[in-house]
Amino acid sequence: MPIAPFSRMKTSKRHRQIMALINQFAGRPAPLASTRWKNTFAQLYAISAILLGIIHLTTGSMLILIFVFTVISLIGAGFLMKGNPRYSDFFIFLLSAYSGYAALLMKAILAQPLQQNLMVPVQSAAYLFIGFCSITSCAIAADLIVGSRQSPIGARIETPVFMRNALIPLFIMGFATRILHVLFNPSIKDGADIGSGFGGFGTFEFILSLACVILLRLYSLRRTSPYGATIIIVMVAIAILSVITNTKKNILDFALLGVVSVYAFDIKVKPRVLTLFGLLMATVILFISPAIHLMRTGFRDMTVMERITGMYTLIEQHGFSPAALSVAEGAFMKNFTYSYNEYGSYIYPDAQNIDRFSLILPIDQVARGLDSMGTMGVSPFFEEIGESVMPSVLIDKDPETGPDLIAWKYSIRANTSIARPVIGFTASSLAAQGLLGVICLPWLLLLPFFVFSNYFFGNIKGRVFGVFVVAIAFQMVEKEIDQVIPFVFRTGPVIILTVLIFLRMFSRQIRIGKFAL
Repeated sequence: MPIAPFSRMKTSKRHRQIMALINQFAGRPAPLASTRWKNTFAQLYAISAILLGIIHLTTGSMLILIFVFTVISLIGAGFLMKGNPRYSDFFIFLLSAYSGYAALLMKAILAQPLQQNLMVPVQSAAYLFIGFCSITSCAIAADLIVGSRQSPIGARIETPVFMRNALIPLFIMGFATRILHVLFNPSIKDGADIGSGFGGFGTFEFILSLACVILLRLYSLRRTSPYGATIIIVMVAIAILSVITNTKKNILDFALLGVVSVYAFDIKVKPRVLTLFGLLMATVILFISPAIHLMRTGFRDMTVMERITGMYTLIEQHGFSPAALSVAEGAFMKNFTYSYNEYGSYIYPDAQNIDRFSLILPIDQVARGLDSMGTMGVSPFFEEIGESVMPSVLIDKDPETGPDLIAWKYSIRANTSIARPVIGFTASSLAAQGLLGVICLPWLLLLPFFVFSNYFFGNIKGRVFGVFVVAIAFQMVEKEIDQVIPFVFRTGPVIILTVLIFLRMFSRQIRIGKFAL
């Protein structure tokens, strides 16, 4: 007889039955529908990458770039098609998009050859491919090391008692920590450190993502109107949060969680929900995103209400026209002369802010300066790792990070300007130790990260913790060598400890008379 997830029964008996059901579910193959959906997406991804490669044969693109970008995309599709993927598999898929597929797509839309805006395209393609293969080998090794083992914490999170009791408190804490992080974080304005602050709230930004995954999991288990309405309310609240914090990360995190949850939890999306989601994303892309960029220079001096009203006024001044906002955003981005020039932007003369999705550009920017400026060594990056891991009471911390140091040395950004550009793991490895770093540093730094994530967060399919870590570590594909280890020694343990505290607080049933909530 199927077990109703929210049936009222004695706590101990219910927990035993649910745990048995979860353990059974964790070990069984993915349902046929979700496997077919995943395979179809991966196949479309692979086929479209091949078609884009063929298109680039007509744009005058170099054959080596077409080959490297297409092969990287196909490898990423293969990792996505695994029967029971873990975080390292999803990482390789995302890395393939950043390293190959996105460049194929962007350049095809803009009708630009793949080598345009690159100074050493052949050398850069070689570094990109070698780095991708090294990182892929680490993901395979992590999968072999961890095997089928995974932490029992994930199963405990999925008990309905915990998810129901924790949902609202987690949302309150999640929204609060993200707002407090922006209000009290040390300020950077126009590329300079302008004041001290407290950055500790940023450590707990993950709480909001965990609450979103739990909400989506509850909806998948019991598709009732209260959970569906809550999803819509959360979507609107996150859009407002993005306005307050002047960042698109909140919306992108929720969108990513939604997409992965549809696959992981076998959610059948209703047309009206899909329509509302589409409207929200269109609003973000056409209105909120350009307005965020246009408000970026002065938003820190505004109160919360001034940020909300200021964005509305800005959109109103442009006649609620996406075209007018896009033109204004393009003019604004052209002011950044270091990033808007022939060899500072991969899509120049187009001014769209999408360079971060083409990791070959920072590789080229580093490679072109190796002969004249040499490598940096690993010492500066290990110093940054120490600053990230150790609390500020034990070590003095500088506002700049690894990508800033690389950007200054290779003239990617103005010297001493704290811009934290996207450099990526391969480019930062190249800056640290040249080709040797590209080959070896993934094994030293990324392999422990993959092993940690695969074990503690487990499978993505059907698991709350697995879906949760995808959003938390999504931007790791953009990170540099000094940004990965701090996740293993600081962010990851903080997440696990916080979750254990939440489990202690919210795993008991709340009883009112004879009824269990």
